[in-house]
Amino acid sequence: MARIEGKKKDLIMAARPSFMKRAWPVLLTLVGMFGGYTVVLWRLGKLSEFLDHLDALAGVFVALFTLVLVWIEHGRDLRDDIRQEEHRSRIDRRVSAVAFLISRQLRSWLSEIATLGAGQGNLIETIAILGEIDDDAYKRTSDPLFKWWGQKTKDQDEAERRFEGVVAILPEASPGVAEAVRHAFVKFADFAGRWNQSLAVQVQGEVPDWKQIVRGLKSLQSASDRLDAAIDAELRQIRDEAITVESPIEQLAEALSKLPPIGESPAKDGESQQLSAGHES
Repeated sequence: MARIEGKKKDLIMAARPSFMKRAWPVLLTLVGMFGGYTVVLWRLGKLSEFLDHLDALAGVFVALFTLVLVWIEHGRDLRDDIRQEEHRSRIDRRVSAVAFLISRQLRSWLSEIATLGAGQGNLIETIAILGEIDDDAYKRTSDPLFKWWGQKTKDQDEAERRFEGVVAILPEASPGVAEAVRHAFVKFADFAGRWNQSLAVQVQGEVPDWKQIVRGLKSLQSASDRLDAAIDAELRQIRDEAITVESPIEQLAEALSKLPPIGESPAKDGESQQLSAGHES
């Protein structure tokens, strides 16, 4: 342990300028001032009056000495700023890595929710409409969502653990990165709280409030979007290549694009082969 502490002390001392390095500018200024002043008096033939001008010389020395101290302090401040910026960059990279993992998880949830709601059009609007006018259809739409969410307890705990870990180092991160992660954490907690509460209501045999589901979905989307500001460009590109989040509207549009035109029915295999043979002949 003593050897390790000694090495740490050596590294710290090596990183800091020594006393002599800091004193050299002051010593050179002192020598230059007295030497120059002596040479001037000697050339004027007034070297005997050196002591008479000592008070004025002392004032000039104090002014120059103060200026040198200011210069040294300014250099120290610049080095401190550089070290702080390097430290902030390291913290931002750590936050970016954790935010990348959280973002993948949230986007995966959004993709799975969109898959469960495929064929429902705009899932949020569908839940809102059915929740107001038709309890049976509303339950048929919401029950798969809560069944899926009930199986995500472990993933939810993992995302919460990652959020709590990264929030602890946000005071040392860049302001923009810190604000993005805090916003995402609040929205994630809002989503999880609303859906956990709705799941508990469903387990009791009651119908969950559709407003809780909709607001939770909006919070989840907001958390996913806001995290992008905390992830560097390269990690965002890797994430986007790995996970493509499609909205229910996009899935519905893709399904509709594959349907035949109105008034036409899809050709059977036999008919298509006959048409193909006729064209060849």
